[in-house]
Amino acid sequence: MSLPEFSVRRPVTVLMILAVIVIFGLVAYFRLPLKMVPDDFTAPFMHVYVPYPSSTPVEVMNQIAIPVEDELATVSNIKTLNSNSSTRGAGVFIEFNQGTDMNVAYQEVTDRVERVRKIHSVTGETLEELDSCIIYPAKHFVMPQTKIDAALVAIREEMEEQIKVFEQQNRLIEAQRIKMRTEYDLEM
Repeated sequence: MSLPEFSVRRPVTVLMILAVIVIFGLVAYFRLPLKMVPDDFTAPFMHVYVPYPSSTPVEVMNQIAIPVEDELATVSNIKTLNSNSSTRGAGVFIEFNQGTDMNVAYQEVTDRVERVRKIHSVTGETLEELDSCIIYPAKHFVMPQTKIDAALVAIREEMEEQIKVFEQQNRLIEAQRIKMRTEYDLEM
């Protein structure tokens, strides 16, 4: 007996099966949690892009990609490090070991990129620093403006508390550094 024939001969049975499937689907829809990415998951990737327009890929590789790679190679917990040079700039893709704290990794990458300079090979004199560099995290978040405003207030309060702690410990450089970096991040 084929499925169409069974459906015509036993319509009540087919309707009951359909009703059970719909009920299970509704229960699953409303009861099972569905998340695109679990809360505790952080992708261990980062991408650094250094724009360098109007030049050849070989020039970008020699003047940008290799020095950036050399500096980024000192970041801890790196699994792989790959670069790509084009006529528009250099991109460096970093994959970290699983379980790496990406906030710490981001801070390390930022510090290493700030160190990159064009240095004269004979005299060791700094010829040029990077004008700009863009670091892309593996995740991006979108939220309403009210939550953003509340988060900015909380960040400012936490920054002020940390500055007071540093000042009490007479660690003025750390206080100044955290104030400058946090204010810069808040402006972005």
